[in-house]
Amino acid sequence: MKVVNAYFLRFSRIFGVFGAASREDREALSDVVLRRLVAVGYAIGAATMAVAVISSGDRVGPPVGAWSMVAVFAALSLITWLGKDLPAALIRVICFDLTVLLLLGIIAFGYGPAYIALFYFAWPALTSSHFGSARDYARTMAEIVVGLPIALAVSDVAVPVLAYGGVLAASGVSSLVVRAIVVQALQLFDELEYIASRDALTGLLNRRAATTALQEAVARAHRQNTDLSIVTFDIDHFKRINDSLGHPAGDAALCRFAEVLTNSCSGTDVAARLGGEEFLVVLLRSDESGARAFAERFSEALDFTTANDPAPLSVSAGVVALDDVHPDADSLLVAADRALYAAKRSGRHRVIAASDAGVGPLAPGR
Repeated sequence: MKVVNAYFLRFSRIFGVFGAASREDREALSDVVLRRLVAVGYAIGAATMAVAVISSGDRVGPPVGAWSMVAVFAALSLITWLGKDLPAALIRVICFDLTVLLLLGIIAFGYGPAYIALFYFAWPALTSSHFGSARDYARTMAEIVVGLPIALAVSDVAVPVLAYGGVLAASGVSSLVVRAIVVQALQLFDELEYIASRDALTGLLNRRAATTALQEAVARAHRQNTDLSIVTFDIDHFKRINDSLGHPAGDAALCRFAEVLTNSCSGTDVAARLGGEEFLVVLLRSDESGARAFAERFSEALDFTTANDPAPLSVSAGVVALDDVHPDADSLLVAADRALYAAKRSGRHRVIAASDAGVGPLAPGR
């Protein structure tokens, strides 16, 4: 049984879309898996129909029509298998809408034993429930519900009315179950992704998520030729708070700092806790002067807001802008850290930019 389960899990990973690291990766993987499934499905359909046409004598349509449909299925299989650059929207149309249309045509015009095609309606129903959006799924099921009785009415093949109900029951119930599982799994994935990206104490982004967000912001700024700056903050004399008031007070001070920082940021800014008492803010479409002004406003807001707290807080800040000298995330972080260290070395409670005089290399061990 363990061997069977191992092979089943290995097979299921081929068609899984929940192992990706992010929503974007998951969507990209989903498109790849769907394209492969479409190719395999149409290949199976072509083979099944060819065998049915050869071995059965109760077909109504002309043989040339039946073989034409086999050729269409085989061509679609080949195109989707080789077409790695096909748009995801086109793959969905082929898998959902075109499949339903072709199946309806087989039933309506009797290309091969039409009743065999009834079983294949589960294909677009299940794939749309798993890989499609809610709109894709609703549209595909509507096409089946409306189109199938019309095709049965036109067809010269005697298909029992119960077959229509059976197709709808099997396809509808199974696809609804799959849809419910997928929705729950995606919600769980998003919840886990959120938890994994957040600092447990402050609720801000953690270092890993902040690094990813900064890399994406830098890439976008280069593509759109827009400004971008970052500010790193360090709470002044934070160790004294822990030593004099205890670690619970230190944790409360960190949460208080994060609260003021969040209120100071706009909806497009990215705020994160890098670790300890060090924080990062990514400012989109902001040059160095704008980032410096933001850091100074925040420093003033922090002074004012925490003045009567058990542990009043002040902050040192390092500012750097994206430019030819600092063209990527790594160089931005290094330069901001240098500027931050210069601010602390020159007396703390101040904002220094990487371009200011006196900003030199980091001290050993820093």
